[in-house]
Amino acid sequence: MIKPKESDVTWLCGLYRIEDNYPTFVILTREPGPEVAEIHDRMPLILPSSLIGDWIKLGSDPKEVMKGALTYMHTEKG
Repeated sequence: MIKPKESDVTWLCGLYRIEDNYPTFVILTREPGPEVAEIHDRMPLILPSSLIGDWIKLGSDPKEVMKGALTYMHTEKG
């Protein structure tokens, strides 16, 4: 299990649209943090809950919001 350190909720960043009356989506990825790099060369773009409002707000600058993305993950091997 992989989750952000100091958080019980994982907020993945994505984009969606309706195409031919069906919702389609994509989860945005980035270079991995140190813990995830051991198992994969990409990881989802994960934000702290304090930035979710900024992410979904019309007119916000995604590049600015992404600067607050979480990179340090807690991994449980089991």
